[in-house]
Amino acid sequence: GCGGITNGTVTNFSINASNVSVCYGASATLNASTAGTLPAGGVTIIWYDAIVAGNQLGTGSTYSTGPLTTTTTYYVGTCPGTYRIPVTVTVNPLPTPTITATSPVCVSAAAFNLSASPTGGTWSGTGITNASNGTFSPSTAGTGTFTITYSYTDGNGCTGTTTAQQIVNPAGTASI
Repeated sequence: GCGGITNGTVTNFSINASNVSVCYGASATLNASTAGTLPAGGVTIIWYDAIVAGNQLGTGSTYSTGPLTTTTTYYVGTCPGTYRIPVTVTVNPLPTPTITATSPVCVSAAAFNLSASPTGGTWSGTGITNASNGTFSPSTAGTGTFTITYSYTDGNGCTGTTTAQQIVNPAGTASI
């Protein structure tokens, strides 16, 4: 713990911190501040992993977590001070977009739009000529097997990515 104040003036102050949200696997930066009349000499803001006892994680007005995979509650208090307040980091899942399977095409085939769910993501890869619509041009890609990537960002700002293979075959030759 920290030392108290002997024969000090009683002061009235509070500590404030807001809950935050992050995407799965991301770190969070937590912020705390004090308001009111601080004791002479000020206070130290301290971050903990439990409401009572627990481990001290850091000091200062900000605390950065490591990568998070589940919603986690931290606690912030002051020294001197007698209480801690909870600060919850909500971990939002990453979206899991899917690309609708496509059949192999000939290099001479017309450009076409690929399909994915949910809609509204961004396409990339060899042969993609319109990233918003997912337009794939076999003639631009040339012959071969190409990895096409689709990324979708949801309303929480979390991004999920998936890939699929698009095969482009050489143009056939006719024999009489």
